[in-house]
Amino acid sequence: MDIKLSIGTFTTDVGFAFLSMAKWLLRHGLNIDVKECDSLTLKAKAREATQAEQWCWDGRYYYTDLETWKRIILNRTHVEQIRYIREKRDCENIAEILHSRISEIFELNAFATVIGAVFRNDRLIGYHGWNAFYCDEGVFFVEPQNDLIAKCENGRAKLGDLVYIPHLLIWY
Repeated sequence: MDIKLSIGTFTTDVGFAFLSMAKWLLRHGLNIDVKECDSLTLKAKAREATQAEQWCWDGRYYYTDLETWKRIILNRTHVEQIRYIREKRDCENIAEILHSRISEIFELNAFATVIGAVFRNDRLIGYHGWNAFYCDEGVFFVEPQNDLIAKCENGRAKLGDLVYIPHLLIWY
């Protein structure tokens, strides 16, 4: 047996064990009341709130209540600690990381990656990537770089001093 293969397998197994333990710790003490809806319901409600195009890649969507979403995002994902690197790991990459953590750790998929425009004082700042989640209370936007959460209504949400206007939400 090749010693490199043996060490590599051991390292991979240990790494997976640590990952499993981390996922358990992040879920520990969090009672998630999972609800579900079909893609047509999610798409219609999200379209009404965001006035943007919706891509739904799954047939069923699993979500939770607003307070549990907030506890998950604000206390259990730690994406805001990821270092921003322009053109390498920037806004849309950080939004994808949060999206992946929600899916992998909490097994909820009524969570979207959003592409759209950001404005300050009615002036376009630029195009940006962020997240959204669905719950019975509506569609909420999440700025993954600083954990701000706000309800999207009439095609926009105010997060801090910025107004976020979505163009596309991808739900998966």
